Amino acid sequence: MGRKRKYKIMKLPSNFEKMECFILENREKLINHVIFSIDYAIENSLENIDVFGFYRSDYYITISRDTFLENIDHIYDTFIKDEKYEYCSNIIELKDKFLNHDTKKENCRRSKRSKSKNTSNVKNKKNTID
Repeated sequence: MGRKRKYKIMKLPSNFEKMECFILENREKLINHVIFSIDYAIENSLENIDVFGFYRSDYYITISRDTFLENIDHIYDTFIKDEKYEYCSNIIELKDKFLNHDTKKENCRRSKRSKSKNTSNVKNKKNTID
């Protein structure tokens, strides 16, 4: 059985100047956390995920499922621009995982709707026979 990964929101400085320095010094770490967050959300069928929080604050930066693809594409473009080609295959895999997961989810919904329609038709037929 696969081991469940633990998820932890990354804390960011609340102070603007400290935040700017933190982002510049930890850009790759921040990007990797966004990637991990989206992957975690996909695996756990979450509609949104809190990615970053701020020290001494109740505010969070949240990514919703409807922007996962946009974020994945942006990260991919960033890696291309920065010539970090070694990370691109992981991003492509994440994108495929997201697209396949959503396709499977939609197929499951369609199957459930189809079954419920068939079930109601069967019930109606039984009622007319009696």
